[in-house]
Amino acid sequence: MVVDVAIGLVLLYLLIALFCTAIQEWLAQIFNLRARHLQAAVKVLLGGTTQGNADAQAVLGHPLFKVLSLTSSKSFGPRDPAYVPARNFAEALVARLKALGPAAAAVAGAAPAAAPLTVATLKQAVNNVGDAQLKQSLMALLDRAERSAATAEAQIRSAFDEIERWYDAAMDHASGWYKRKVRWFLLLIATVLTVIMNADSVQVALRLAEDSDLRSRVSALAEQTAPPGSDEEKQLAKLRDELGQQLAGSNALNAFGALPVGWGVCKDEKGVRSQRNCYPTGTVQDYATAAKLFGLFLTALLAALGAPFWFGLLQQVNAIRSAGPKPTSSTAGTS
Repeated sequence: MVVDVAIGLVLLYLLIALFCTAIQEWLAQIFNLRARHLQAAVKVLLGGTTQGNADAQAVLGHPLFKVLSLTSSKSFGPRDPAYVPARNFAEALVARLKALGPAAAAVAGAAPAAAPLTVATLKQAVNNVGDAQLKQSLMALLDRAERSAATAEAQIRSAFDEIERWYDAAMDHASGWYKRKVRWFLLLIATVLTVIMNADSVQVALRLAEDSDLRSRVSALAEQTAPPGSDEEKQLAKLRDELGQQLAGSNALNAFGALPVGWGVCKDEKGVRSQRNCYPTGTVQDYATAAKLFGLFLTALLAALGAPFWFGLLQQVNAIRSAGPKPTSSTAGTS
């Protein structure tokens, strides 16, 4: 019985986590959150603040950035890119530096287009960069590239490599920052969903402990949801697609199957309308209210751990149940 109750709770957290992820992804697409985050990260990298400067605006407006913008029939015009390869960034930044630097070839009487690109000319351009921190960072990168190779051609290749590594490191840091923000956002979504669906961990556990038939139905649903040995990435993608369709069709509660969630309305023995599943039975009102709040908070907090965590745990618990002895009757496990 304990394993079956645990399976029901883990399944509950997994389904809510999947719904939270679907809603978060939907909102991220609508508001273009990833692209905004990328732009803010580039502005901080090149200007020190999210407000940006002329250098950041020039890089973000470069064709190598704009070519990655998406245009969809479901969106209002072009959408800024949510991901830009390091090579594109390096090319755009070098183009900005070339625009700032002296036309060495023109001074020598040659056509500006034929001017050779060297680490030395890039250093001259960096001197014209307005932001002191950016100037210091670029000089350090170019000095390292200059020391790493003997020929001008090898030095410029090394300079591009240094800029790309610098960009990748900044994006890794920005990705961690974005994930931390998403975790708080998921907790907020999980809290709202938990209250809307009355997904009370305490009440669900009590109902599962009392009803052997309910435990059997929930365990069967759990085994279909996370079969032992199934590929986690593919199965989660399949579940997200199915839940997304149900969410779009306003059939979200159908995904929870036999799980005892929802704000059902019934009549008590005096004929007064009251909420079903609002409070654990057999308790005084004060304790029931505290238990209800605790159950809802616990569900939201645990669901915010994310679908991959709960999917892996559900697979493990399903495997334990499958390896254990089968109950001989529908009443087995109620004692």
